[in-house]
This record gives sequence, structure tokens and C-alpha cells, in this order.
Amino acid sequence: IIPDIMIDTMDTYHADSAWGDFAQSQGNALTLSTVDGQQDKALRLQYVFTTPDEWKYVGRGFDLNLLQDSANAFRFDYKGQQGNNNLEFKIYDDNNTIFVFKMKNVTSTGDEWKTVTIPYENFVYFGGEDKNFDFKKFTKLGFAITKGNGGEGTFWVHNIQYLRKSDFVQTAPIGRVIQQLSIDNNPFAPRTDTARANANFIFILNEAAEVGLRIYDLSGRVVREWEKTNYPAGTHTLTWDGLNRNNRLVRNGLFLYMFTAKGQKHTEKIKNIIAVIR
Repeated sequence: IIPDIMIDTMDTYHADSAWGDFAQSQGNALTLSTVDGQQDKALRLQYVFTTPDEWKYVGRGFDLNLLQDSANAFRFDYKGQQGNNNLEFKIYDDNNTIFVFKMKNVTSTGDEWKTVTIPYENFVYFGGEDKNFDFKKFTKLGFAITKGNGGEGTFWVHNIQYLRKSDFVQTAPIGRVIQQLSIDNNPFAPRTDTARANANFIFILNEAAEVGLRIYDLSGRVVREWEKTNYPAGTHTLTWDGLNRNNRLVRNGLFLYMFTAKGQKHTEKIKNIIAVIR
């Protein structure tokens, strides 16, 4: 595993630092401060909700290439007290395209530190005209606390990193026809990274089945399609090289895949996200 790359240890916050609420906290009931974390310092957010649809936001700007060292995931430490609310981790590129990862009712941890790892492909489109996130031109990240099951509270965040999760494999639940589906390169970097040039869909069938695979962009258009083929029970692989139906390289960004297997009595479908980054 390539060593983790630290984005921010959170130990440099002061009144004039890059961290701030950008005047986007409704009601302005949010206080930022630096306190002792697990090892060094942590950013502490003290917030109060006064309406059901209220939210609090803090963030800071960056100028980073998130693909260096084949990184493919974020990781950060957090803890919280009192209100059990929702947490949104948002990332921005230089076109102000916004992607988000949402965690529901997680901000009350009983003062216990938690660590979350978020593979890039687990982010979903949130806003901006361009729905393809440019991981090479990462410009800002932010945390939004939205009202869940709790009211006011205190939240700490510490040691934001991006890292290479070489052992990350996306696995589907076992079914009648499909025993397992995994993607060993997700995200993948066609024509730029020899080791991760292709996305390999490795599937295990419990019985003979007619298998199909489609790749869609986020607007729902079919980007690439494999002709349905009969496979015997056992382990097989379908490979996507990043080309579309016209044999042109697709843009960077998130795509949806639909994997289907039609057995003797049952048809199973698995739909999830795959990322192209280079």
C-alpha cells in the first residue's frame, strides 16, 4: 500500500486561517476553534440548530492533484457529542463541480474517535454544470452538518488524508445466480496507468446464465455495452478499457454500470458506480 498523503492535520487553524464557514451557516450559530485531537490538533465545530431544515458548513481551499501516487480514497477522523445529525463531506474541482458523500445520523459518537474511508467512486454528483469531477484539479473540501435526529452539538474533525486503497474490492451480495461480483480496479486510469489501465469485472456464477454489462453516464445514456453471452457456472471476467461505443476514450468522471445475469429461473441485476480518473 502506498503511504497515506496528508491533506490537512487541522493543527494550523486560527482566526485568519483558510478554514471558515464562508458565511453559509444559516443563523450564523457556528463556532470554530482548534483543540487537542488524538495526536496533534483537531478542528472543533460547535453548532446550534433552530429550524428543521438548517445546516452548518465549514471548508477551505486547496490546490491538489488527487490522483498523484494512484490515490483513490479519502480518510479522516471525527467524533461528536450531543446532537445525532447528518454529515456531508463535499469536494470541489476548478469548475466548481461538487460531489458529496453523505453519512446519516453519525455526529454523536459518545466522544469516541471514529475513522471513515471513502473511495472516490462512492461520491455522487451534488452541483455544478459539469457532472464530471476533475480529480487532478481539486480546489476545495467542506463539511456540512445537517439536521438529523438531534439538535445542537459539538463535532471534531482531524487528519484529512487521501490514500491508495490497493486492497479495496467492491463486492456484491451473494444471490441465487450471482455468487459474487467484484471490480479489482475501481477507479481505473485507462492509457495512463499500466497497472490500472482496465477495469475488470470479475464474477462468479452459481449456475449457467446469460450475462450482460452496460456502462452509463450520469445522465443515463449508454456509454458502452457488451453483447449478452451465455456463461457456465464458475468464475469469469469482463474487461472495460475506458472506451465508449465509438471506440473513443471517455472523459474523467463517475459512471454507472448495470450487470445482469439471467439464470434458469431468476434474473439478477447489480447497479453501482465506477470511476475513470487519469
